[in-house]
Amino acid sequence: MQLFNGNRAFILLTVLTLNAGLLAQTPAKPGPKKKAAPKTVTAPALPKAPEPPPPPPPTDVRLHTAITTGAQVSENTTLIQGPRQRVEFPGMTVLSQCDLGQTLQINDQSKHYIVQKHQTAEPATASAADSSRP
Repeated sequence: MQLFNGNRAFILLTVLTLNAGLLAQTPAKPGPKKKAAPKTVTAPALPKAPEPPPPPPPTDVRLHTAITTGAQVSENTTLIQGPRQRVEFPGMTVLSQCDLGQTLQINDQSKHYIVQKHQTAEPATASAADSSRP
């Protein structure tokens, strides 16, 4: 009977120790509930349309400009076509003909004009010879 009482005491001591250990622990706090990520449905990829070709560069350009300074207004119109340019001022027109290497100034009122040839660069030897003279 002694043995039984000893076992009983051992079992009782074991149960108390386990219960005391369980009672001494604080329960872990539950974390915030994680929400399931919403499922996204992707549409099937559509084939890309080919990009349209860029527009051709303009062959003719027309630009109208009005500049106001105080009460005075200056207006001019610039037209460009290929290597030629026409600038129309009030009373005067200037034509730049780059393909011919000249510029024309036309007075609209008096019907007179001036032709100016474009200057070409002088050879380097000629300018060096002029600068060496005293």
